Amino acid sequence: MLDFLNYTFIVRSLLVGSLFSVFAAFLGNFLVAGKRANMSDMLSHFSLAGVGLGIFLGGGVGFLPIGFSLLAGFSLYFLSNKSNLNKEAFNVLILSLGLALAIFFVNMSPSSNVSLETYLFGSILTISKSEVWMISSFILIAFGILLFNYQKLVGLVFDPDFLKSQFKKVKKYELILMAVTSIFVAISLKIVGGLLVSAFLIISVLSAQQISSSFKHSILLSIGFNLLSTISGIILSFYYNIPTSSAIIFVLSGIFILTLIYKRYVQN
Repeated sequence: MLDFLNYTFIVRSLLVGSLFSVFAAFLGNFLVAGKRANMSDMLSHFSLAGVGLGIFLGGGVGFLPIGFSLLAGFSLYFLSNKSNLNKEAFNVLILSLGLALAIFFVNMSPSSNVSLETYLFGSILTISKSEVWMISSFILIAFGILLFNYQKLVGLVFDPDFLKSQFKKVKKYELILMAVTSIFVAISLKIVGGLLVSAFLIISVLSAQQISSSFKHSILLSIGFNLLSTISGIILSFYYNIPTSSAIIFVLSGIFILTLIYKRYVQN
C-alpha cells in the first residue's frame, strides 16, 4: 500500500511538495486579500524568460529566473507607485513579453539538455537533493519574515490607509511582500511550472474562503487543502502515470467544487 515510499525521489518530492504547499497557501491568502492574485501570473511568465536565457547561454538556468522575477516585481511596484499606470494592463504586458522572450531565447539557442517544457509544467518528481535544500531554505526564511511582520502585512492587504497613518515605513512591507512573492514564484517553476503556479497559490484560498469565518481560518483551511492536494497528486501520478502538476490541480479544483456545493446547500 505504501510501497511508493521505497523510492527516494517520491519521498523527496513529498517533502519539498508539502513544505511548498504550506507556504503557497499562506502567501496566497495575502495575495488574494490584497487583490494581487494576477501578479503571480505575470511573475511566473517573466521568470520563464530567465529560463530561456539560461538555455540560450548554455550554462544552466541557475538563478536567472529569480533575477527576472524580481525585475518584473519591482518594475510593477515602482512604476505603479510613480505613475497612473494600470496594474492589470502592465501585468498583461510583462506576461506577454516574458513568454515571448522565453520562446525567442529557446529558438535561438543551440541544442541544450535543459527543456523549457520542464519549467512550463513543472517536474516535482525530478527535484534534486540540492534543489530540495535550496527551496526548503528559502521557504523557511521567507516564512520567518512573513510571520515576524504578520500584523503589518495583514494591515497592508486589508486597510493600507490605516497602516500608513500608524507607520511611516509602509513601503517596506510592500517591498517585503513583493520580494518574497517574486522569489517564491521563480523557484516554483521546477515544482509546478510557470503555467500552473498561480493556480497553486490561489485555488486553495478561494476554496477556503467559501467556508472560512476569518482570515486566520482561511489560512489554516487553505494549507490543509494544499497539503491534501499535493500529497494526493504525487501518489496519483505514481500509480496512474499522469503528470504530477496536473494531478495536483485536478484535486485542488475538485476541492473547490466541493466547497462551493457545501456553501450553497449545507452551510446556508
